[in-house]
Amino acid sequence: MVNEEDHLRLAVLLPGMQPREAHAAVDRLDDGLSAWLDFAFRDDLGYLTACPTNLGTGMRASCLVHLPALTMTGAAPKLLEGLSRAGLIARGLHGEGTRVIGDFFQISNATGFGRTEGEILAALERSVEAVVARESEARAALCAGSAKLKLEDELHRSLGALGSARLLPFEECQHHLSRVRLGLAMGWKLPSDLSVVNELTLSTQNAHLDLLAEKELNAMDRDALRASLVRRRLKAS
Repeated sequence: MVNEEDHLRLAVLLPGMQPREAHAAVDRLDDGLSAWLDFAFRDDLGYLTACPTNLGTGMRASCLVHLPALTMTGAAPKLLEGLSRAGLIARGLHGEGTRVIGDFFQISNATGFGRTEGEILAALERSVEAVVARESEARAALCAGSAKLKLEDELHRSLGALGSARLLPFEECQHHLSRVRLGLAMGWKLPSDLSVVNELTLSTQNAHLDLLAEKELNAMDRDALRASLVRRRLKAS
């Protein structure tokens, strides 16, 4: 991105747990640009960025994690608060200043100052692996005994809403898709698959619907189009 918060912002996105591979790719790009551009840099402060939290390495390393079980058991807030001890912070689906939607959390370093890029990546990897382990434990607890019937009921209610709703607000849609994603991730046989859920997670966002309609929609028309799109894609899968 050019002339956004800083003059240049370089980003690499990769699926799965690949922060070091993403860093290696963006580092090569950074080295190439450094040969031609004079970045603002001081030996004592590192890169001089517009936002003080990016000062130093200028790096923001993030992992997007889906934590429905920790959210449903109420364990997510306390667990994520503990990330500060590792110099990390949890944000919403779209990063800084956004709310958590669809049980997606973006875990990233809180600042770029005081640690090397390697130390930031190591802290991110350790913390994300610990959070994922806790999510796995929570999923196992939700599938034990009578709790499994309650989870099945909630999941199939979500499938029913997605398959029959005529008006579907964005946050409600993401909530139900999150429940379906949870069931699929646990290997349950459902009338959908993960690729369709991934597609709908993106294509049901407001701007995508406006693009599909080739005009800016009002709230009700957008909710109606979202519901229609979800019904069609679930039937097709």
